[in-house]
Amino acid sequence: LKQKDKNKLVSEIKVLRQDKKQHGRSDIILKFKLDNIEKNVLFENKTWTTTNFDQLDGYKKDNPDFYQYLYLKLAYINHSEKKLTKECGYDIITSYDISLTLKKISHIHLFVEHYLE
Repeated sequence: LKQKDKNKLVSEIKVLRQDKKQHGRSDIILKFKLDNIEKNVLFENKTWTTTNFDQLDGYKKDNPDFYQYLYLKLAYINHSEKKLTKECGYDIITSYDISLTLKKISHIHLFVEHYLE
């Protein structure tokens, strides 16, 4: 959540993957309610490849009123890629960010523990 919303109630979480019909070719759409108001988050997920302005900007134009736009990449993100994603209005999530989050819940499932290792 954005800092200003940390104390609000989150409910009705739903994840859509590769939603081509409604949201272009976005990788992940997270739908939820924040204090009973519907919100959407778009994730552009990259593994080893990079992105370009037209791709990121196109997703935002197709989904202009989303709560947040996130660029998720498990591989190295170089300086020009960081600059481009920020210019397009995306926040970056790295493998390090994911590991910090998962460390808080690692006791839940063996899979999570293996991922962190």
